[in-house]
Amino acid sequence: MLSAENFLFDKQRVWALDAGKSQLISFEFALTNDSLLYQEAVNLDKDLLCALDFAQYNDSTFIISDYSGDNRFCWVNAKGQMIANTGSIPTLNDAALQNARPALALTWRSFIDYNPKNGVLASVTQLGEVLEIYNLKDSTRIVCVGASGEPEF
Repeated sequence: MLSAENFLFDKQRVWALDAGKSQLISFEFALTNDSLLYQEAVNLDKDLLCALDFAQYNDSTFIISDYSGDNRFCWVNAKGQMIANTGSIPTLNDAALQNARPALALTWRSFIDYNPKNGVLASVTQLGEVLEIYNLKDSTRIVCVGASGEPEF
């Protein structure tokens, strides 16, 4: 049985993220394009904490929100192995960042998407009003905090 938190579509496949099993599952389109065929399930690295959202960077790399609180994103290869960590939670709550990172990271739960044409990764919080825009081509980041402020911890 498939349980998925998120789906991604590309030209050849549909990817599903199953947080409960900590897996990325891929399906291929049938030749008739009217159905999906199971292709594989990739177990995610054990060091990934609570993978709830993901974006596809390229054919062999995924970006997954990092809920350890140590970084903002984990980069995972097609085998599910963590290959890099980037970013930080742009909070003003230094005490929470020092003492309760995983709880703070869950408070900052975000939806992410990547645009490969312009190299921009966007993240928007589920709670609060924070939009983060990362230009991966030049490593710049813009953080926009709305009137309701950052997620409350």
